[in-house]
Amino acid sequence: MGFESAFIATTLKLMLGLALQMTAQKNHLTLEDCQSGDSKSCAQTIRYLKDSCNNKGAKSCGVLGYIYEGGYGVSVNLKSAIAYYKRACDLRYGVGCVNLGVIYAKVENYKDANSYFARACEMRNAEGCLNLGISYLYGYGVSVGEIRAKLLFREARQYYIESCNKQNALDCKSVAQFYKDGIGIEIDEKIAEIYQKKACELDENLCE
Repeated sequence: MGFESAFIATTLKLMLGLALQMTAQKNHLTLEDCQSGDSKSCAQTIRYLKDSCNNKGAKSCGVLGYIYEGGYGVSVNLKSAIAYYKRACDLRYGVGCVNLGVIYAKVENYKDANSYFARACEMRNAEGCLNLGISYLYGYGVSVGEIRAKLLFREARQYYIESCNKQNALDCKSVAQFYKDGIGIEIDEKIAEIYQKKACELDENLCE
């Protein structure tokens, strides 16, 4: 399994959730405006997010990175995406660190990718721990270390469980996946079913 495919599989739900849920509350604007092609509303959203980011709004910086990386309402601009993700990460927003890491991973700069994954993990970001674990499991930019990988997977699972206990449906599904696939633990279909059921109860779109 390649690093990029493994990373994207674990991060897709994060970015979809971020895109659909992030709200520019001050002006009642959402990123759906940018995704739907509403250029006028999207421009307003981006202006608000930039103002917020300039005032140390870490999440706003992270969302701007996502907008410029994906080209939502703007031209794709990887340089701007990296700058906004880095600002978000420096403001201790783990999502920014993780997504900056994947940009570096895509060009096989595993040293920087792992550095940002490690920073995210230190911020109790599950994806950061999980993807750093993948690096140790497969030897991407580091010596293979199965014990280290297992410890990182355990840490990621714990953060997902904590988030699930706060009624985050997507993270309940992530916990289910850990037990279903045996990521750093023994496969346990019964526990996987419990978390999958909870995810489904919280969000019917996550029902299998």
